Amino acid sequence: MLTLAIAVATYAQEKKVIPLKEAIAQTLRLAPFDARVLSFCGWANLWSGQTQDAYDCFHKSLEFGRLGPFYVASLGGAASASLQLGKDEKALALVDKGLALSDLYPTFYMVRTAALAHLGRLDEARIALEEYRKLEPERTLANWAATNNYGGSEGGKRYFEGMKMAGMP
Repeated sequence: MLTLAIAVATYAQEKKVIPLKEAIAQTLRLAPFDARVLSFCGWANLWSGQTQDAYDCFHKSLEFGRLGPFYVASLGGAASASLQLGKDEKALALVDKGLALSDLYPTFYMVRTAALAHLGRLDEARIALEEYRKLEPERTLANWAATNNYGGSEGGKRYFEGMKMAGMP
């Protein structure tokens, strides 16, 4: 986990995907059945634009960690990856499952907002955005993208586009 954490921090500064991918692969070789490791590898993949790999890690994490402490985070990650892969209905199903466990996790509202917007359900998307803004009132698309643009991936752009359609400042 330490090697992966260092690789994520280095990626955040240098935006070089290859060393991060190598660290993810090494981490998964060492602990392929640990829900916590799978969840963290999922987020590292998602942040760097490796959306399908992220989804695969989150899916495995959900299988291996059904009642573990990373289950909610893995649901959020799987929902985010689904949205970025264009699977809006799947993303909404994962969000609903997650919100049944925790209504204080902002990722669920972000994904709900963007997925509903892409499905053309803008009134519902705006309601979801209001819920998100209660949890993250200072967040804007600009400061979000500056912190994490999902590796500049098409899926990341799709995520932001959905949030923008719903009215995210």
